[in-house]
Amino acid sequence: MERKIVVSDTGFVVALLNQSDIKHSNVVNIYTQQNSILLS
Repeated sequence: MERKIVVSDTGFVVALLNQSDIKHSNVVNIYTQQNSILLS
């Protein structure tokens, strides 16, 4: 059986969910902009 390794950078999600993260406000702005583009 072949094993596959998956690497994921979760920094964006952590900053989005953690209000005390130093990048939280930046990530929220990016997330909000992307959501408005996808929903329009």
